[in-house]
Amino acid sequence: MTIAKKYIVNKELLPTILPKVVKAYKLLDSGKAKSISNAAKQIGISRDVIYKYRGLISDYDDSELSKKVIFSVRINDQYGVMSKILTVISKNDASVITINMTLPIHKEAVINFTIDTHQLRESLHEMLDEINELPEIISVNLISAE
Repeated sequence: MTIAKKYIVNKELLPTILPKVVKAYKLLDSGKAKSISNAAKQIGISRDVIYKYRGLISDYDDSELSKKVIFSVRINDQYGVMSKILTVISKNDASVITINMTLPIHKEAVINFTIDTHQLRESLHEMLDEINELPEIISVNLISAE
């Protein structure tokens, strides 16, 4: 089985018919068009064009892409610290993907978080500053961002 190669191309390079085909698919997906014939009429293209490109073209929205961030937090190991950090992450609409915590040594530990920030309410740096302002936090370090 061969996997087809895909490209991301600026809409301006495409024949004018292709964005219309995408609009027709959106009408069908949303239920605003009940059939391919109905979608074709609403957009002003032929049904044959819709069938020709079926499954070969789709809309691209970069806001749908996940933006993954890895950061570490050095903490004073006290009851409820993890909960406070998770509350800050949650209220900013970030999603936790992974959490790794070291064993506390001399009442200090390091927690590494991988989070998805594609729906983040504030900037990433504002959220990290908010975490850093918690009294139990020693330091916050951004390790990687996609």
